[in-house]
Amino acid sequence: MATTRHETRAWWFGACTLAALLATPAEAQVLEAVLLMDAEAAQSASGRVAEVVRAQMMRIHRVVPGPDTLHLARRQPACEGESGLKPLLERLRTGSDLFFERTDLEGAARALGDALAPFFEHPCVARGDETVLRQVCAGAALLVRLHLLRGRTREAQDIARRVAHLFPAAMVAATNEPPEVQALVFAAREEGREVEVAVTPADRAAGARLLVNGVLGRGDAPWRVRLAPGARHELAVLTASGAAYAWQGVAAGQRIRLDLDLADWVVPGPRDSLRLAEGVDPGADGTATARRLAEVTGRTVLFARAGPGGWVRVEEVTFGRGATRELLRLKAGPEPGSGIEVVVEPGGPLLSRPAWPWPYVAAGAAAGLLGAGIYLNVAANRDADAVNRGSANRAGDYRTHRNWAIACYALAGASGAAAVLLAFLKPEPRDRFVVFGAPAGSGGLVSLGGAF
Repeated sequence: MATTRHETRAWWFGACTLAALLATPAEAQVLEAVLLMDAEAAQSASGRVAEVVRAQMMRIHRVVPGPDTLHLARRQPACEGESGLKPLLERLRTGSDLFFERTDLEGAARALGDALAPFFEHPCVARGDETVLRQVCAGAALLVRLHLLRGRTREAQDIARRVAHLFPAAMVAATNEPPEVQALVFAAREEGREVEVAVTPADRAAGARLLVNGVLGRGDAPWRVRLAPGARHELAVLTASGAAYAWQGVAAGQRIRLDLDLADWVVPGPRDSLRLAEGVDPGADGTATARRLAEVTGRTVLFARAGPGGWVRVEEVTFGRGATRELLRLKAGPEPGSGIEVVVEPGGPLLSRPAWPWPYVAAGAAAGLLGAGIYLNVAANRDADAVNRGSANRAGDYRTHRNWAIACYALAGASGAAAVLLAFLKPEPRDRFVVFGAPAGSGGLVSLGGAF
């Protein structure tokens, strides 16, 4: 009995393991991808290229927001000059005067919030000027104090957290704010970890300066800086030519590579996609740019570019030297609301294969009926032996088992023939269909229909 129980447990363990292995590969094959389009593709197909591609790729790729892609720097004109410094400092002084001279807490908080908003969005507007940074730090610490005085603890904590991540501890301590403000800021400070920041190509790093949350970094590229884990930071590169490039995000690794050439070639596109910048030829330079984007981001790039006849081709570009492959083409219908025609590659992973289990159902039925026929035939032979030994009362059982065995054999043969016929009648995979849009609260859903 113990051996039987052991064998039963082993059988169940093996069955569960097999089921888990069969269930996981489909999920494991879904890789992250970034959608890159040329200017014409971004405007064609009723402006729904990104929406349709994202929906069609769900089986093999999860399209992530391109503008938030790790290590992708962006050109930041707001930080390329000092024109924004004067209004920033004037607004800070206005907020300070409203509090210290008029005791207008509400007006002072509103003025300081408006003054600090551009800096919080892009700290590089200060261009690393320590005098400016000290005044901004003092204004931010005063805003924390104002929120505390007005009983808005959550708002005070939010600003204190930003102050703790943006400004050095010595600069915060020099603001001479009350102890409760200093305590709130320093409580939000986290121990940073060292991260290497590299600028590519190397020749563009010559003479460049790095701003870490607006604060000037030391030395030359590659820089090593300390960033608080889990917090959003800005790394800005001011080149010798006066251009500014900024990256914002959470440092997930020990190295951040800012590709300045790629920042000039790629800009944010519609619906969280990326788009080739003006002047970048999608034919001559598009694939090379997509491959470089794949190398920098470590993700597959889905490159959509317009072709002849109004079609938009979507190619899969991987990092390395692997060949690109076309996954699908799409084209908007001639009339508004007529949908988008989609054509997938016949041998590609997006081919729609209709479910057709009937050959297997018929074959299973044939196997089952054949087994039943064999069992009934054996039972009929036993009954015949009993009749030959003089057991006349088994003659009825013999005839019943024999007739049912013949019926099962006949049905098994018919089921087997049906299985073969159904295998030949299996419908062809669909490589051409129409996509319609259905309204939804967040913008739009995609529905399929109209195979042809």
